[in-house]
Amino acid sequence: MQAFPTKQGPTSQQPHLAGSHPSRLPKSLHAANVLKRGRSACGTRQSSTRVHVATLQNGPGTVQERNDPQSAHIVPNVSESPGFPSHVWRRVWMPASPTNMLDTAKPNKITLLGKDLVAWFDAPSQSWEVVEDRCPHRFAPLSLGRIVDGQLLCSYHGWRFGKGGECTDIPQLPPGPPKEAACKQKKACASAYPCTVSDGLLFVWMDNSPEGLRASMLHKPYSSTAPSTFDWIMVQNPNDYTYWLEQGMDPSHAPWLHHGIGGFEMNNATEMVSKAAPEVTLEGGFTWWHEGYETRNRGMRASRQFIPPYAIETRYDKQATGAASTQAFTSLVVPVKPGVSRTMFRFATIPNLTGAGTSSQAAEGSGPTQPQSAASQSPPPAAPPPAASSNTQRRGLGSLLFSFMGNVPHYVFMAMELSDQDVMMMHEQEKRIQKAGLNRNDYALLASGADSGVASINRWIRMAGPPGPQWLQPEALHESAKEVPLERLLDRRSRHVDFCATCQKGFQQVTRLCQVVTALAAAASTAAVALLTVMLHTASLNGEWALAAKQSGGPAVVAAVLGAGLAVAAAKLWDFREDRFVSGLKRWKKKGGLSLIQMP
Repeated sequence: MQAFPTKQGPTSQQPHLAGSHPSRLPKSLHAANVLKRGRSACGTRQSSTRVHVATLQNGPGTVQERNDPQSAHIVPNVSESPGFPSHVWRRVWMPASPTNMLDTAKPNKITLLGKDLVAWFDAPSQSWEVVEDRCPHRFAPLSLGRIVDGQLLCSYHGWRFGKGGECTDIPQLPPGPPKEAACKQKKACASAYPCTVSDGLLFVWMDNSPEGLRASMLHKPYSSTAPSTFDWIMVQNPNDYTYWLEQGMDPSHAPWLHHGIGGFEMNNATEMVSKAAPEVTLEGGFTWWHEGYETRNRGMRASRQFIPPYAIETRYDKQATGAASTQAFTSLVVPVKPGVSRTMFRFATIPNLTGAGTSSQAAEGSGPTQPQSAASQSPPPAAPPPAASSNTQRRGLGSLLFSFMGNVPHYVFMAMELSDQDVMMMHEQEKRIQKAGLNRNDYALLASGADSGVASINRWIRMAGPPGPQWLQPEALHESAKEVPLERLLDRRSRHVDFCATCQKGFQQVTRLCQVVTALAAAASTAAVALLTVMLHTASLNGEWALAAKQSGGPAVVAAVLGAGLAVAAAKLWDFREDRFVSGLKRWKKKGGLSLIQMP
């Protein structure tokens, strides 16, 4: 964790403030009465939203006004935003989780910006609800509760909560007006946060003050500009969000840190050409242009656009290297608490059109070389996707393979080796920074263009400040300096499975498959032994060894071979189960970690 200075499920869901009908917009914000009860309403989103953007060039608090839908996921009006944490953290739709990883049958615990929340699916209304993970009665965790008729029931005393955290039942009170009055008290309601589903993600609006609730109805969440080949994948890592933001702007580490994995080889690393370090603004972020960093992508033109406060959109245009498609990566880095962050990742391939303009042309002349605010900045240029009728356009084998893999459960191909190496290196980096009392100003950033992205993202981190007061507490700095056991760093449950309903179900299915294959291997081996015993016994009685071998020897050999094959398959399945759902420790030790990987 960086030491900051002490100065200051369902495919779609309309954005709504809990407790309201999503199709009704309050007239003249007569929602004041609704907000008093912790409830609200929301209308249909407009295609373009008027956004107030504070421009740092004109001094803090200077406001420009312009229309743009892309920047609408932030409300950067300094005059209306709290001073600390910065408005870029509080007045924002924060991605909480891919919806396909949430369990619609039970409460889902989520921590964002140091705030413990719980999300549950209201099946009758087909919508998600989010409240603070604390029952107002005796402060029990609602994430340990149950869902009953689309409402959240506290497992401690049975209090029940509906839309907007409204208390709907206190079973200790008899039916009647006194009970109804008690349920309507503000103190009896759970603290609710607006939420919405967009682009396969559940977003939470992190400012539930009356002003924040009104602001949430005017703005929409972030949406990636790239088409999707895969669903979102999410991992919760024991590293502070600042290190993952740095990593997203540091492509040249890949052939060195990930040597021997994923096609990366340190002997293929090359010098990296890039544009000069871009201008950075608090609300607009920046775009950084660079070229390849390996021999296999030397001619590549790439762009990395940081859209505050959490999104990094990367485009790799490899047409100059003969590739048939452009690769698009989107990563979202979300602070959970000091020293812990969630990263959400999605990959896509965009088929290139013959003769179409390329992102390399834009990078070398027609595209912006200096960043603009998110409201005026175009997405990183790339070859446009083909029209629906362009069935004859060339598609690379990689595009077809990735399209197929997009229909397979992510745990089948989601090996976390690369992520394990990132986690390990960042943990050691963070530990040394805190123990030695250093900060990012002490980095030996060279004149190399490869460091421009890291330098730029760190300028933004300093501008934005920490996401919450927990990041300034001395005990948080002390925690980040502790040695974390290797088993915990490589633990699959705490980093992914505990937060992914798909992998929880997959863990059960793979476990059953392992047990079945193991049982079949044992049965085949037992049958082989039994047949061999019968052959020996028969031959010993009549002395006709050839006849006994003919009658029982062949089946015994078949059973033995089958048993051996099933035993090997069972061992591989158990290893797969261990690596995907339990721990990467066995694979890490087998591979030799970082320093023991065999060098060429």
